[in-house]
Amino acid sequence: MVRLIFSILVLLVSFSTFAEKLTATVSNNQLAIGVPFDLYLTFEGKISNNSFDSSPLLKDFMVGGTSVSSQQRIINGDASFQTRWTIRLTPKKAGTVTIPSFNLHGVTSKPITLQVSKTPQTQGAKDDSFILNAAIQDESLYPQQTTMLTVTLKLGAPFENAKLTPPTLEGAIIEAAGEDKETQQIIGGRQYRIIERQYRVTPQRSGQFELSPVIFQAEKLENAQGFFRSFGQRQPVVLASKTHQIEVKPIPKHYQGAWLPSEIVDLKEEWQPAKGFKQGEPITRTLTLTALGVRGEALPDITINYPNSLQTYPDKPERKSMMHQGRVVSQLVLSTAIIPGQGGEITIPEVKIPWFNTKRNKVEYATLPERTISVEAVANASPAQPIVQTPAPAQTQPQTPVEPVTIIKTETTLFSWLTYTFAGLWLITGLGWAVHIIYLRKNATFSLEKVTYSSQSDAHWKKVEKTIQQEDWKNLSKALLAWAWQRWPEQQISTLTNIPGWRQHPELDVLLKTVNEAIFSNKRVEIDKKTIQKQILALKTQAKAEHEIQGVLAPLNP
Repeated sequence: MVRLIFSILVLLVSFSTFAEKLTATVSNNQLAIGVPFDLYLTFEGKISNNSFDSSPLLKDFMVGGTSVSSQQRIINGDASFQTRWTIRLTPKKAGTVTIPSFNLHGVTSKPITLQVSKTPQTQGAKDDSFILNAAIQDESLYPQQTTMLTVTLKLGAPFENAKLTPPTLEGAIIEAAGEDKETQQIIGGRQYRIIERQYRVTPQRSGQFELSPVIFQAEKLENAQGFFRSFGQRQPVVLASKTHQIEVKPIPKHYQGAWLPSEIVDLKEEWQPAKGFKQGEPITRTLTLTALGVRGEALPDITINYPNSLQTYPDKPERKSMMHQGRVVSQLVLSTAIIPGQGGEITIPEVKIPWFNTKRNKVEYATLPERTISVEAVANASPAQPIVQTPAPAQTQPQTPVEPVTIIKTETTLFSWLTYTFAGLWLITGLGWAVHIIYLRKNATFSLEKVTYSSQSDAHWKKVEKTIQQEDWKNLSKALLAWAWQRWPEQQISTLTNIPGWRQHPELDVLLKTVNEAIFSNKRVEIDKKTIQKQILALKTQAKAEHEIQGVLAPLNP
């Protein structure tokens, strides 16, 4: 009897051990930094789909998507269960890494030790169907100095499931710069689709570092055309660009002040009004700091000790970055409201910002010299009052950013018919104007190689201002197009929405729609002239900022 009980217990233990089992396997054991692979974790037995925790993998891997599937099988009345997790992993570093053991429902898997190389083994595309290159602008730079990595991918065969993995650099900020550029080219008799992508690479500390390769993965489709291309043979393709050794030099010990490394730094000021200052009347002073090869966040704050006779109310500094000739350019704009408290001669102190010239390897200064302004005293002038911004009351409905336009509607079928008719005529007129502009472009004799903010552009802008002042709404669109054509002669601008910066001002579309409604319908429409002036002036200000950057960076032009 005892032997029988013992035998039953042995059988139960054996069955339990057989029924519950946890196995870990990988889809590929030839790993490289940045190249993803799959980890399969299979549990034989009944278990919840939420039992798996991926956090132990975060030390050595980036954990992507996780999928889970469950199966139940019944054979000769015996039920068996299987749950499988598929986890997408990407190695973070080269060398030896370990997938740890997992314990689920009291059952433990075996750990897996893997070797990760710095660059992946090239697979497929040995016939130059795909070509990948990456070129770095500077391999020796300073902390917070930005360099550009240009990646060129040439695609000469049909493919699917493509992925381009960006590079990594320890202690650096890497971000895509602008939109991809795409061209077509025939090389060695083969037609290539060429994609160029740029990355901004900004180290944050000094030392010797390695910029990892850019990795391209895809499935090349063999002998497949048209509708049946998805049924063709698939050849895995993995390409890697070369690695780059980056030297980040330490900040010079003798440097004093906020660290600013650059090749070109410029500091300008603008006063509004430019002269004729009066006691108690506000003045706006705008400082613009421009630097090449740094992110906007790296630009230092500007601090000025104004005399006590001036009350000052500085705005929050505005930082922005843009691309110019393949280089990153950043600006800091600081506007300050200044109210003179007394008349007479008032001296504004010098503004001096240190920066390190990375080409000359020396400290230089961006300066605005000390200046004296003359303020007209005003008899019985009351002391200047602080500028207080009163918060707007809470609204229960979302507010449109455009100032309200009052429209008095007249419900008449005839008026509606006339509206559509005249709108069609306006569309025909607009198309004619677009054709006229294109004709003028094709017959223009001046060079388009260098864009300048010319006096002709200013003259066209004055026409825009004149149409608004005279409320000549019929010619407003025409005047804007004429100004844009003169301002950006190298671009094919034939409609208002093609004007650079137009899409950053959606209020203009609403306003122009209202203007057109006033022209082509019999409705009474009140047009807010001040709002139109404000929005169109913002468009011009953006164009002027781009022009100033081009002027500051003139030394970059050959």
